[in-house]
Amino acid sequence: RRERFVLVFYVVLLVLALILCLGPVLYIGGHAFGIRMPYRLMYRFFPGFKAIRTPARIYVLALLSLCVLAGFGVRWIREKLGRRWDRVLVSLVMVVLLVLLFVEVLPGGLVMKRAPTESGFPGAFGWLATREEPSPYIVLPLAPYRPGEPSGMDDIVFAEYEPRRLYYNTANWRKMVNGYSGYVPESYRDAVKAMSAFPSREAFAFLRERGVRFVVLESRLLEPGVLDRALQWAARDPDVEVAYRDRAGPVLELVP
Repeated sequence: RRERFVLVFYVVLLVLALILCLGPVLYIGGHAFGIRMPYRLMYRFFPGFKAIRTPARIYVLALLSLCVLAGFGVRWIREKLGRRWDRVLVSLVMVVLLVLLFVEVLPGGLVMKRAPTESGFPGAFGWLATREEPSPYIVLPLAPYRPGEPSGMDDIVFAEYEPRRLYYNTANWRKMVNGYSGYVPESYRDAVKAMSAFPSREAFAFLRERGVRFVVLESRLLEPGVLDRALQWAARDPDVEVAYRDRAGPVLELVP
């Protein structure tokens, strides 16, 4: 009777953990279905639940449940086998587990990239280190604005762009709008929305309100026509200047 309780408990825990792993809104295969999930209630009302931060971390409870349930399954199989076959099965399982553990730690499936040294950084990041003004800067483009997504942006592009820029920032150690972490603050989401209209009066006003003075443009990543429009804007607006330019792209300065 006690074993039955344990079995039912871990089956229920497995199901709950899998549901909570899906996050506050049902999001599968890169598509949001707009269905609110129990994670939202747990996040708001369960003490300490906010410390988890990432729903996927709850998979640990699912793995724990699977391990316990697998133990019940192994015991059931061993009871059905004779002593002789039981020894053979245990030896075979141990060998298979050792092979799987060895394969799991092989780095063959990882995509490796060689990170450049500071001499290989785009020139704009080193140039910013020569400026005495402590004002922050922004690197464009940001992740594309996606109002229909839970995060409000293209998460894949965010993960592709921002870690590299955070690394380049070590050339000047200035504050910047960009950044990368497991937690994305609302200020960054606001910037994604505002910069979706760059260049525009509203976009420049947004940057000025936050004290941003320099705008680094990565030419190869910009949508067609954005770079030309930005340079034309700087040519006719006395409050926006092209302060630096190299092959990677120009730096616009918002004149105070």
